[in-house]
Amino acid sequence: MVGVERAREDDDDADADADADADADADASASASDVDDAKVALAKEHKARGDEAFRSRRFADAVEAYSRAIALDPLDRTHACNRSASYAALRRFSDALMDAEAVVAMDATWAKGYARAATAYAGLGRLSDAVDAWRTCVELDGGDERFKASLRAAIEAEQTSVREGKFTFAAKRAGKRADEDVGSSPSAAEKTKGKKPKSTLSFDEDEG
Repeated sequence: MVGVERAREDDDDADADADADADADADASASASDVDDAKVALAKEHKARGDEAFRSRRFADAVEAYSRAIALDPLDRTHACNRSASYAALRRFSDALMDAEAVVAMDATWAKGYARAATAYAGLGRLSDAVDAWRTCVELDGGDERFKASLRAAIEAEQTSVREGKFTFAAKRAGKRADEDVGSSPSAAEKTKGKKPKSTLSFDEDEG
């Protein structure tokens, strides 16, 4: 009987330990959830600062604010989307493209990710890629007239480039840049320096 009683006591202790572990796990989960919620809330605050900075044309400040939002909540597509717009406004098109690609990777069905990519492509002189990106925007959101207008403008820019002999296929870009390094004619980037790329969706029109 003593052995039976001890066995029962051991079982009771094991049950108590299991309950304690379950309570600890629940507390840890709740704590992690609280931390996550706090990070998301703080990320939204940084996003709001970024939005205000962008609209005030303080694009570098906007990049900093959106970067903090991304660090806190990297899964919110609007943070990278808006930072892409800020980079584009600073003419940092390679950075703008990286953010746009990250947005598309997060949600390949969201037209605005492709809109950001199209703007970056246009700024980099990759006109065919810009056309393709705007075309994807129209396919995903055919009801947005801005996307249609941007697609038409991108096609016109590509056709103009072809007519003027400025169009360069991707496979020839590296060779052309090498030639320009030793040639006397200014590069395409120099010719367009200071000009706003065509087919740019403004931040003010974005819901992000």
